[in-house]
Amino acid sequence: MDTTPSGIDFARQSWRHETTCCAPNRWTVFIVLLLAALISGAGITTAQDDPSETSVMAPLASKSLMLDAVALDDRLVAVGERGHILISDDGGASWRQVEAPTRTMLTAVAFVDNQIGVAVGHDSVILRTTDGGDTWELVYSAPEDEAPFFDVWFADETNGMAIGAYGSHYRTVDGGLTWDFEPIGDTDWHLHEVARAEDGTLYLAAEAGYVYRSDDGGTTWTEVPSPYEGSYFGVLPLEGDTILLFGLRGHLFRSDDAGEGGDRHRHGGPAHQRHQTRRWNHHHRRPGGGRPDLDR
Repeated sequence: MDTTPSGIDFARQSWRHETTCCAPNRWTVFIVLLLAALISGAGITTAQDDPSETSVMAPLASKSLMLDAVALDDRLVAVGERGHILISDDGGASWRQVEAPTRTMLTAVAFVDNQIGVAVGHDSVILRTTDGGDTWELVYSAPEDEAPFFDVWFADETNGMAIGAYGSHYRTVDGGLTWDFEPIGDTDWHLHEVARAEDGTLYLAAEAGYVYRSDDGGTTWTEVPSPYEGSYFGVLPLEGDTILLFGLRGHLFRSDDAGEGGDRHRHGGPAHQRHQTRRWNHHHRRPGGGRPDLDR
């Protein structure tokens, strides 16, 4: 038997010692017990530590931070902090909160049709609904990975993907019931947003200037030459082969050939940057005016 004082046993032994020599008051005992709990690793569990807890039904949930929303035929569904999911059936004039099986921050939501939808967020949480957002179930969670999801997208009623931090790229082939990790390339940069062009081409904006393109619905990806080595937060396909990339420090780039022109920009100063902007039209406005910073 291990007789080393630890945890509550340590607190009890300390309490016995104090009662025999010093006769402490109850505050001393309380402090000893609290320290013992911390030593034994009990700690205090927060909602963010346990994604399986249900969201708190808050009277002011409609005033909380919401990060994404989707428009269905007859309703709007929005997701945000503390697992809040809001629904509007009158075009946004009023909102009601529905219960979610998590209290983690939800960052994105996508629907396959008017009934089946998926929401993703911190702790690698993936939620699914089959009734237009009225009720949700937790289908995936991996808080130990410390890799939040940033976006979710569906090609059709069965095939979809969720992307996020440290190269997180999960795919589903059963409408969001199950998810499997499939790495993109050999890096672990954050993956921020996926968007589909009119011709079906997929673009993925990522950290450290990485941009990916898929011509087969996300099964395989190729790296697109990029004029920038800072983080891209989003990509917007326009008509034809025109795409916009936007990211850190207000950088905005436009390509009219699906990003095919240009060489990968990894090194070099303003002169090299000017060479790149012949193929990528570069727009950058620093808040408050001033000269554009072309190096970052």
